[in-house]
Amino acid sequence: MANATAPALALEIERKAEQVRRLAALGEAAELDRLRDATAVLQAMIAEAARLRLLERPCDLQGAAVFFPVLIMAEEYAGYCLVTSLSPEGLKAKVYARFSRRQAATVHFASHEFVQGELVWTGHEQVGVRFNRTIDVAGVLASLGGKSVGIGPSRPPRLPVNCLAEIVAGDHCQFAEVRDISQRGARVLTGLARPGQKVAVQIDKLDERAATVQWRRSGSAGLSFAEPLSFHELALFGQY
Repeated sequence: MANATAPALALEIERKAEQVRRLAALGEAAELDRLRDATAVLQAMIAEAARLRLLERPCDLQGAAVFFPVLIMAEEYAGYCLVTSLSPEGLKAKVYARFSRRQAATVHFASHEFVQGELVWTGHEQVGVRFNRTIDVAGVLASLGGKSVGIGPSRPPRLPVNCLAEIVAGDHCQFAEVRDISQRGARVLTGLARPGQKVAVQIDKLDERAATVQWRRSGSAGLSFAEPLSFHELALFGQY
């Protein structure tokens, strides 16, 4: 998706939106998993379209309206929030958390892209963060597309967690500890599957989903989800 052109992506979004509408109209329990997965893909497509549109208009980035999840690490909370407005000086985001005061916060846009700042206001499921330094909004949006930032490929930010997952690989099933999670994958402590193998994984409060083992070393394995997690699913892992 990162290399899609804007017109092609618009057509993909239109087709995916129609698929979501059809699945929602069915209203059958058997279709709920497909509806959830299709909705998550549609959200990711819309976020990518916004990123491409903003990159095409780099002079009009002040207070840009965008929608993508980032990881926020504050004194009272660590978890994902959904950025709704981004400028060189700060951001506004939706978050399922409450804060009692202003506090230091670090915003992780991607694995190698983060900025320190201060949480300066909170409202109903909304927060405002002022950055300690100005950021290059176009550069941040580019990093969300997975482009190299000079020190390795940029990946979605990972939240350290401590929960259990049930992994099914072929005829074998195992419970494993989850060490971190992101929108597109997770790191688990298991030696059950080999790199490249398709598995089914059910993590904590999430429904079961398909994944591929990307790597395995020292008792850990990296899983890549077939469909990205939605913001609402990511928000379940917030920590106080």
